[in-house]
Amino acid sequence: MQGSRLVRHQKHCLPTEAELNRFCETLVDYISAGHFKIYDMVMARWKATGFSTNEEIDNLYFHIIETTEPLLNFNDKYSNFELDEDNSADFDEDISSVGEIMESRFEKEDMLIQLIADSLAIPPGA
Repeated sequence: MQGSRLVRHQKHCLPTEAELNRFCETLVDYISAGHFKIYDMVMARWKATGFSTNEEIDNLYFHIIETTEPLLNFNDKYSNFELDEDNSADFDEDISSVGEIMESRFEKEDMLIQLIADSLAIPPGA
């Protein structure tokens, strides 16, 4: 068939229950590690050396914390959930939202790390 193109249709592929559970567990582990371990440890260590936060650092931290609830809501909704063609429309929208939230969170975390690193270059009281 000269001049014609073969068009492939990709079948809509949903994650298995096990894959979705693994993703939810990893998401919660990430949130917990950042929120309850890393941030608290960095802030405590940082303050112990005489540094204090400023409005920019506080605002970034607040915006990072704001992302926690929608991510936990995704986990609550989809952990131990079996997707099928009948309930996949909400999932597509929800997983897309999680991706956007995570992208925003990563950017803000990077900015927070940079602000803290920059502040450490200037001794307290200088």
